[in-house]
Amino acid sequence: TFTIRGKEKRLDPQTEMTLYRMVQESLNNVMRHARAGRAAVTATYGPDSLEITVEDNGVGFDVPASMTDLPVKNHFGLLGLQERADLLGAVLEIRSIPGEGTVISIILAYASGEDEQA
Repeated sequence: TFTIRGKEKRLDPQTEMTLYRMVQESLNNVMRHARAGRAAVTATYGPDSLEITVEDNGVGFDVPASMTDLPVKNHFGLLGLQERADLLGAVLEIRSIPGEGTVISIILAYASGEDEQA
C-alpha cells in the first residue's frame, strides 16, 4: 500500500530522485529477503520534515548495533540506504525483530525555503 499524509511538498529533483531510489531499494529488500505478505510505504509531510516509512510483515532480522557492521553481516542494500541518507543529511532508522517484520524510516528536514513550496 502507499499512503500520503499531510500536504505534499516538492523537493529539489536530486533529493526526490535519491528518496525514490531509497524507497525502491527498501522494497527490493522486502521482495528478496522478507518473505512478507504485505508492504506499506507512507510519506508523511510535516511542517519541518518529510518522513518516509517502508514497513513489512516479513521474517525480520537482527539489526546490527552499528551501521559499520552492515557489510560484515552482508547487508549491503542497507549500507547503500545509509550512504544515501548521509548524502541528503537525512536520518535513517532501521527497526526489525526476527519474526515480526521490518520498518525503515527516512526522516529529512526541509532545506531552507522548501517548506514553503507546494
